Amino acid sequence: MFNRNVLGCLLTLSLFCFLIKLGFWQLERGNEKQTMEQQLQLRQQQAPLSYNEILINSTQQSLTGFNLSVQVSPTDTPIIFLDNQTFKNRVGYLAYQVMQISVDQPWLLVELGFIPVTAQRSTLPSLQPFTHTESLSGRVYQRQINPLSHDLFAESGNPTRIQNLNIQQLSHYINHPLAPLVLQPETVVYDQNHQPLGKPWQPLPLSSDKHFGYAVQWFSMASALLFIGLFVFYTHRKKITIKEHG
Repeated sequence: MFNRNVLGCLLTLSLFCFLIKLGFWQLERGNEKQTMEQQLQLRQQQAPLSYNEILINSTQQSLTGFNLSVQVSPTDTPIIFLDNQTFKNRVGYLAYQVMQISVDQPWLLVELGFIPVTAQRSTLPSLQPFTHTESLSGRVYQRQINPLSHDLFAESGNPTRIQNLNIQQLSHYINHPLAPLVLQPETVVYDQNHQPLGKPWQPLPLSSDKHFGYAVQWFSMASALLFIGLFVFYTHRKKITIKEHG
């Protein structure tokens, strides 16, 4: 009985410490994300960068949130549909178009926007891509790599459907260098029914508020576990006292 009680106390204490550690980890992540969010706001207030500045800085820091103004021309590369995306409670694709800046520079991946799936998954939706040289302005982003699933898994065809936005693999697939980022332009693109494509913006996988909320949950669970442990300990001690004086 003694060993079982000691083991129960040790397990409870270990779980309590683990929950507290998770809570502080989420607090730390929340503070980090809060700093990133402030950086994103500052970047949005800055003047647009040139394409050369973007290329130079792309190897030195994350460029998500910076503004870019650039003149682009369409290429013969098929439109790209990134699978398994959601926007405003709808499932669909993020559509991209590969654009040329100049002959001797890497091409640029331009996000056209979100388009819902069609009734038949085998049929990809239709949209109206850029067909002429355009002057585009917008914000850029670099997607974080998912270590569990990051391969391109491109399906042959025009348009081309992919499962992950792996720009390095995509550049090999189209056999041409690509800048390691995406431009989300302010210019509106339309589908075949002349409906504007959505412009989802989620530069960070989780906001600081989400992390702080998770921290509260872990601390709450730790508090509940501590209360239950103390209650069980008090009840057990009370029973022993009654038995000893009974």
